[in-house]
Amino acid sequence: YVDVLDDSYNRQNILSRVLMTAFAEALDLPKDTFVNMFDGTSSSSSNPNNDTNNNEDKEEGGDFGTIRLLYYPGMDSELVKDANVGISAHTDFEVFTLMHQSAPGLQFLPPKTHNTKPLEWIDAPVRPEEFVVIIGDALERITNGTLRATPHRVVQTSHPRWSIIRFNAFAPST
Repeated sequence: YVDVLDDSYNRQNILSRVLMTAFAEALDLPKDTFVNMFDGTSSSSSNPNNDTNNNEDKEEGGDFGTIRLLYYPGMDSELVKDANVGISAHTDFEVFTLMHQSAPGLQFLPPKTHNTKPLEWIDAPVRPEEFVVIIGDALERITNGTLRATPHRVVQTSHPRWSIIRFNAFAPST
């Protein structure tokens, strides 16, 4: 399974770079703005090969992603209630998170419902060939709130659930 997990991680690394480029372009920034913060090749960093702010001769920078495989066992259906939350509402600290889930359980709080009572949570779709992208606190901060961190939670269900989660962070020097 290690080879499969390594391959998955590498593919998610490529996808993460594509998304960072898309975020930058959507904000009318140079397309490599966030990728440079991701892999430590920012022209403002003190890289030894940075004489002309060209990193073509530099080995590709490291990524700052963490992958987690999580299993949520199903609970007795008599114990599962609408308000029974497995992981309480939160936002992720990192730039963004890629998530794949095998069954329902992940819920989002849409932006226009943050101040409603009761909160209006929506279920994240479960699609075998797709990842859910969750904007994190770091991306909200660096875009001055233009892109907002996504509040989310995981509710208890009567069915078991697997999730593959990749947290993407900027380089510590950013």
